Amino acid sequence: MEEDPASVVIYCENYGQAAALLLQNRSAGLPEPISFSDAFNAWVPRHFDPPVEVLYYVNDEVGDDVAALFQSIRPVGRIEDPHAREFGTTIYRCSRPRRPFQTFWDEVLASDPSPY
Repeated sequence: MEEDPASVVIYCENYGQAAALLLQNRSAGLPEPISFSDAFNAWVPRHFDPPVEVLYYVNDEVGDDVAALFQSIRPVGRIEDPHAREFGTTIYRCSRPRRPFQTFWDEVLASDPSPY
């Protein structure tokens, strides 16, 4: 990781990705992944301190909301094993936010219909 881990968020679109990274990250000393998927939704942080400067986004493709938020987005990893259920899933490094990540996150939380 090229940056201060305290200002980094790892976001996964599904609980399988988040669980795999949670297990892997424990031994690597990386931030715990977050996700709105299934039970991971119960542990989604409400506030980030220090401010988020880098988002590692795990999904098949970058969504429009993420693309609009960051000035720099580049793939840094991909599941290449054709037998893997998550084949093609990519890890994107998103940096240089156009506006504060916390503002974006507050909007996401306000629109989330989950009971958590």
